[in-house]
Amino acid sequence: MIPKKMAALCLLPLFFLVACKPGEKKATERIVVKVNDTTLNAKDFANRLAKKLSAYDALTAKDADTILATKESVVDEFLLEVITRRYARENDIFVKKEDLDAKINSIRQIYPDDLAFRRSLAEEGLEFKDWKNQIEYSILESKVANAINQSITPPADEEIKAYYDRNKENYRRPAQVYLRQVVTASEINAKRIVEALKKGRSMTDLAKEFSITPEGKSGGEIGPTHGTRRGKISQLVLLA
Repeated sequence: MIPKKMAALCLLPLFFLVACKPGEKKATERIVVKVNDTTLNAKDFANRLAKKLSAYDALTAKDADTILATKESVVDEFLLEVITRRYARENDIFVKKEDLDAKINSIRQIYPDDLAFRRSLAEEGLEFKDWKNQIEYSILESKVANAINQSITPPADEEIKAYYDRNKENYRRPAQVYLRQVVTASEINAKRIVEALKKGRSMTDLAKEFSITPEGKSGGEIGPTHGTRRGKISQLVLLA
């Protein structure tokens, strides 16, 4: 996931709009979001929205608050992707074919054969080319994040201490438990994930590769919850 430091990129001149004048285009071609010369039309927006809502049960997926939050998530992810790709172009950052192939092969090795791999994609409603594009973008996103981190001078210890002393109240928190999860609608994928965990794969990497819910891109972390003690919990969720 792009770190918060990525927010600095929002200073770039971005212009986006929602909806367009009636009758200008077919309903599916109407622009929902526009960032400079990059657009997201109603058809693609609907597909992204449906994909995210499919991770919820039927009742939750129809909830107005859930739909609104999911729509906002679709727009946020689109904006972040546009910013990421623009930064990559302007800074000559790209994904090498051998790096992409290596990543794809490492994921395929989790499956016993190509048929099982293809069946898994089909169960997730993905075509291979779309899945490949997702993997390529995730690698690009990491490269951009690393480039940004390397370009930022970390604060001195004195600056950190002075900031903390001025803001101590903001750092007082009750005991919390941090939850990380991998959510999948496929029993086959669930079994593959369990096997991969037994072989030493990290929950973070598996969430990025398999999880169908929004927090998957950030390694499955859904944030802290209040508890009686501090710690971390990982879970695998299979949607029935």
